[in-house]
Formats: sequence, C-alpha cells, structure tokens
Amino acid sequence: MVKKMKKKIVFDLDPDEQNIEDQLETFVPASAETAGECGLPYQTFITMVLHKYVTDQFVDRNEVKKLW
Repeated sequence: MVKKMKKKIVFDLDPDEQNIEDQLETFVPASAETAGECGLPYQTFITMVLHKYVTDQFVDRNEVKKLW
C-alpha cells in the first residue's frame, strides 16, 4: 500500500493573519446561544461575522479612533 504524502502549503501572512494563526490554540468557538441572542440562526451569524471581518467592516475604525 502506497501512502500519498500531503504537501504542506505555506502562505505569507500579514500581521493580522499571523496574530490569528498564533492564537489558534486559545480559540473558543461561539455558542449557539450567542447567535440566538442576536435572533439569527448560528450559521447565518457566523457567515455575517466572517463577511464583516473579510470586508473590513467588523470594527468601525472611526469609532475606535474616537476612543483613543
């Protein structure tokens, strides 16, 4: 029997992505109750959060600047 070895894919990560990668061990998934509190199904909630993060809308940078 011949086993195929998977190639390790290496990506160049920006600092934010590297920070996420470094903290994977401490990741705590959101519970279904968290999504339920928002009145959304769990998968819809995750999709919404992911979309906001990817499109850089997760945090309003102007509001953050006001807090500084």
